[in-house]
Amino acid sequence: MEEQVAYLGRKLRLREAVADRRLVPEWIAQVQAGAVTCFLRNRRGEAVFCKVDCLYLYAAEGADLAYKQKLYDTWQKIQAGSLCEQAGRKYYPAFEKLGVAYPKICIRKMRSCWGSCIPSKQKVTFNSLLVEKPLESIEYVVVHEFSHFLHPDHSKAFYQFVEQILPDWKNRKEGLH
Repeated sequence: MEEQVAYLGRKLRLREAVADRRLVPEWIAQVQAGAVTCFLRNRRGEAVFCKVDCLYLYAAEGADLAYKQKLYDTWQKIQAGSLCEQAGRKYYPAFEKLGVAYPKICIRKMRSCWGSCIPSKQKVTFNSLLVEKPLESIEYVVVHEFSHFLHPDHSKAFYQFVEQILPDWKNRKEGLH
């Protein structure tokens, strides 16, 4: 059976291969041409990236499953950071005009929530597993957490505020299930 991974609400076929530094220039050219996206590589010639409907994972020869998982987790964390940062920049103007400073964004794998906000530290943390969810759902989580800078609870006023920014927030939230 072919292994698949979730990415932005869809399934990508996982393709694994042995890393080869000689392929790096070709990959970079493909990134520049737009054929390869979400590109992560290291000095060993290992890489993880998306191309068409596949996720490619190039690991060192003899790499065990735990090491490959670590490469994938690193890629996932970087992608989640990029996606949350993009969504943050997209929706921040609604918060900026209300005096909210742009927060520090952190990414980590969490077990029981998609995000958390610490208003006193101007910090939001997002779950790296968000990369598996549709972009609209990621945007909802970002707006939800940013809204806690103005409404620290989940009161009616909190959800009314979220609805001002994302009138379809309930549909977006459904994508997280």
